[in-house]
Amino acid sequence: MQTSNTIRLIFSFAEIIEHLLSFMTLHPGNIRSPRTPAGAVSSKQPAPLYLREGDVIELRIDGLGMQKQYMDREL
Repeated sequence: MQTSNTIRLIFSFAEIIEHLLSFMTLHPGNIRSPRTPAGAVSSKQPAPLYLREGDVIELRIDGLGMQKQYMDREL
């Protein structure tokens, strides 16, 4: 539903990490995925599109790899 690139982020990764470190401790393996610069799905018209059970989320970083997550029902 969204495709973008980190070059379009409002804040750099250094700024994001600096902000996070001001209120939490980061450990090796922690992941923070900022929203895509393309915008939020909640602003879609005529109705917002939210993740549902069965949806697949893929995060890809060139030269590093891909992460795939599957939405399950809320417990």
